Amino acid sequence: FAGVSGRESVQRALSDKLSSIVSGMMEEVLDVKDMLERNLSAPTHKNMPDAASHMCWLRALKERIVRPMDKLRHTIPELLNNNDGWKLRVQHDTVLADIDEALSRLEHTWR
Repeated sequence: FAGVSGRESVQRALSDKLSSIVSGMMEEVLDVKDMLERNLSAPTHKNMPDAASHMCWLRALKERIVRPMDKLRHTIPELLNNNDGWKLRVQHDTVLADIDEALSRLEHTWR
């Protein structure tokens, strides 16, 4: 699909679907940002201390947006070159930085 998706005729045929993919991914990134900002209580695991449980939750949030974004970057890189794609990349990188900061803060206080 990666080789075919670059063709102009394919891009025209899929433009609506591709824009919905970007908007869906943006919604997902914003949902993760909202959960992080509201600091939704991380589910506690029975066999883990609270800090370790919270770190697991943060890593799961990170994975929730990293894997789909990596697939988008690998499969359809042109998708991220327009205005909406640029906004998605900026928002994605901002949320990742926030998660990494929260993880490092938690790791520092846990030690």
